[in-house]
Amino acid sequence: MKDCFLQRLSVSGIRRRFVAGAALTMVFALQLAVVGEQPPAAQTADANRPEAIILNHASLTESSGVAVSRRRGERVWTHNDSGDASRLFAFDTTGRSTGVWTLPAARSIDWEDIACFTLDGRPQLIVADVGDNDARRSEVQLYWCDEPDPDRSGRVLRLKTIRVRLPDGPCDCEAVAVDEASKQIWLASKRRLPICDLFVVPLAASEQPVTARRVARVAVPMVTGMDISSDSQTLVLGGYFDAFIYRKTDPTESWAAALRRTPQHQTMPPLRQIEAVGFANNQQLWVTSEGRPSKMIKLNLTPKP
Repeated sequence: MKDCFLQRLSVSGIRRRFVAGAALTMVFALQLAVVGEQPPAAQTADANRPEAIILNHASLTESSGVAVSRRRGERVWTHNDSGDASRLFAFDTTGRSTGVWTLPAARSIDWEDIACFTLDGRPQLIVADVGDNDARRSEVQLYWCDEPDPDRSGRVLRLKTIRVRLPDGPCDCEAVAVDEASKQIWLASKRRLPICDLFVVPLAASEQPVTARRVARVAVPMVTGMDISSDSQTLVLGGYFDAFIYRKTDPTESWAAALRRTPQHQTMPPLRQIEAVGFANNQQLWVTSEGRPSKMIKLNLTPKP
């Protein structure tokens, strides 16, 4: 059966979206230049803007994922993008480094996101080695383990690897989340056009590799981060400039229905290059940015209308 979304697109509509995608890329480049040149005072002059927290670890230069610990609620996990060792950094909410854990059995090809969740009462953590800028990887990897103690440092020796293939072939993906209610891992594609494909992989998947199932296509461009709230009622897709929030109307509503509605729009804070979003609680997000030093901001979500 043909994709309903594509059936609604005319040729002129596709052209308009192509132009919009190109324009978005140009605006992004210009914003990077402007933000990079602003003095710190200019960036914090607006009293209504949340204050940026510096993540104080010399080896963290490209924060590419963020997740709140399920073992200690005042701790967050992050990691570098490609080029670093296979390791995780933990911080408290002031930016103080509290621990570093290495994953000796994992490869760090292009780590793009991280998710914390609880399964059968046990805190869990997934690292997504899913980046594919050139759309060349026939399969990507998700590394799953019991969440280590963020107030210690060490090595994660027990690690499960989930090898994933995308149903339409390779594509860039920079966002992962876990829906605790359905016990599914969600992945989001990143495209310049305002199109984002959402895929799911069951946590209980036994076959290797597992082929992800596409569950939705939404009109959101350049998705670099995603998360699902711990109550499985809110899903956020974040990019360089904007976040889009999808909420269920009640606990029994399906994600398919919620994702068909127009999302709430949230403007992102003025960080250099936003790569990750994670729920601090059901009404607030942590947002992190690449760059040296890496920065983190707590963002209040727009209230539900």
